[in-house]
Amino acid sequence: MNKYLSDRTPLNRDTEDGRHPTCRERLYKKNLPAASVVLVFYNEALSVVLRTALTVLKESDPRLIHEVLLYDDCSTNDELKAPLERHIAKYPKIRLVRAAERGGLVRARLYSSREAREKFCSSWTLTVNLLQGGWNLYSSLSPRTGLLLRCPLWM
Repeated sequence: MNKYLSDRTPLNRDTEDGRHPTCRERLYKKNLPAASVVLVFYNEALSVVLRTALTVLKESDPRLIHEVLLYDDCSTNDELKAPLERHIAKYPKIRLVRAAERGGLVRARLYSSREAREKFCSSWTLTVNLLQGGWNLYSSLSPRTGLLLRCPLWM
């Protein structure tokens, strides 16, 4: 990851709709429940954390996002302390939870899912690429049972 370029890329950048044409035409149920999107990170660049969280909010149907939960797995990077808290204070749907000790990715995902406030929870790493309209939180609902098989679907 190139931190120099990431820090110079706008946080609220425009993205292209890179979905396959049949994905653009797909219709989803209108009464889907909201979900918590969990972003687990450890010593990432502040710009990457913020850009990912803001893109989730920007490219999602607001009715489907209850919260974007930023789960810090005990980062030591100073820019992820007060500067991160100042940035996210402007966004009521973004919430920060900090681990008391480093647990690693698997434990962080387990612990963060306990912190999520919604029944449906999707845990991502910050390396996810979100394209305009390029994912739908519920695109992996089983048509037969309505159960979430895996999520999200991204390009």
